[in-house]
Amino acid sequence: MFNTTVVQQPQPNDIVGRRVRVGGLATGFEASIVARVRDGNGQELVSIGAMAGSGTGEIGQFHTELELPVRPETPNGFVEVFEENVAYPDGGPHGGGASEINKVVVPVVFGTNLVEAYVGYRHHVVVDGDSLSAIALAQYGDADRWPALFEANRDQIGDPHLIFHGQRLRIPHHVGAATTTADVYFINLPNFIAGTQPDLEVVSRSVPAVAPAGGALQELFAGPTAAEQAGGLAVELSGATGFRALSIDGGIARVTLMGGCDSRGSTMTIANLIVATLKQFATVDHVKIYDPAGMTDSPDGPGDSIPACLNP
Repeated sequence: MFNTTVVQQPQPNDIVGRRVRVGGLATGFEASIVARVRDGNGQELVSIGAMAGSGTGEIGQFHTELELPVRPETPNGFVEVFEENVAYPDGGPHGGGASEINKVVVPVVFGTNLVEAYVGYRHHVVVDGDSLSAIALAQYGDADRWPALFEANRDQIGDPHLIFHGQRLRIPHHVGAATTTADVYFINLPNFIAGTQPDLEVVSRSVPAVAPAGGALQELFAGPTAAEQAGGLAVELSGATGFRALSIDGGIARVTLMGGCDSRGSTMTIANLIVATLKQFATVDHVKIYDPAGMTDSPDGPGDSIPACLNP
């Protein structure tokens, strides 16, 4: 006997909100099926009936929505879809308890457990030097909220201390996590090559309101979008793979590069982009950039500073 139930939404390990949308293909006795949500402890949170097919064996589409009555106690849980059929009083085929046949179980992550008033998630591409606590500090303004990032990405993170360059992590957001817009400066490549101005062009990005400067630098290192690249924008990382230790105090922003540091003789380096991006903020008058070893040309006093490795 084939299992006739196919769950197309949610997909395994999807982050779901308070309203869990469930859809797919199924058939049931008198066209009746059941969708149920359990937490990671097996506790039933909510269940609802749905209709699929004509009730005489045909497989048809179904779609329903379940509203979680409480905030789940566990970050992980399960969505179950099955046919409820009294013809199998002692347990039907394909698992399940009495009368539950053709059951499909989909593991999910409860966004409402991770952050209050969860509304969705964003992506963050890991760069060298990143850690979950550093990302949490940049995104939430609180490094101690790193477990929420770990739970949101358990399908690809085995050890919370081991994330790697290029991973695409999900960052849960919520209504209370206010965002703002910030400018990010990229190279206008056609102008730079032609030697005309402006050789930098600004784009707008949505960043966490609690840490806009760090968010803007993360967007800078992520680079322009495909559409922006097609329009001639580029980023010059000068061998750097990321940044750390961003601080702003007394009008001076200090930031340390991660990875490498090499201008390759160019007058346009990551320093131009970092300085322009950070100076948009009213709290920043000067920017001091340090190489991965913690060195910069003028660490003391006012004025901008770059490390020797970024000199042309």
